[in-house]
Amino acid sequence: MEVENIQQEIKILLTKLDWSIPKLAEVIYVEKFDDDEAEDEVSAVKTFESKLKKQLSRKTTKTKLLEEYLIIISNHNDFSKLGLAIPYYVESKTLSATMEDGMRKISKLVTEMCIE
Repeated sequence: MEVENIQQEIKILLTKLDWSIPKLAEVIYVEKFDDDEAEDEVSAVKTFESKLKKQLSRKTTKTKLLEEYLIIISNHNDFSKLGLAIPYYVESKTLSATMEDGMRKISKLVTEMCIE
C-alpha cells in the first residue's frame, strides 16, 4: 500500500475515533516503548508526538512503520467499540505482479467507498 494511502487511512481513523495526534502518540508510545522505567514519560511522549506528526506527512516514511501503527490502532479498545475494519491490502509476495496490482486497486476502491 502506498505511503500516502496509509497516512490518509490513519487520519480517517483518528477522526472516527475522535482522537488527536497527541492521543495517537500516547497510544503508540505506550504500546511500543513504554518500559515503566522512563524518567520523564510525558517528555518522551511529546518528543514522539513531534516525530509522529512528521511521519504522517512525509512521503518518505516507511510503509512497514505506518502499517505497524495501523495494527496498534486496530487493536485498541476504542477501535473495537466502533465495529470497524481496516480495508487495506497487504502484499502476499506469492501472487504475480499483475495480481498484486489488481488487489491494491480493489483495496483502494473499497477504502474510497468506505470514506463516502
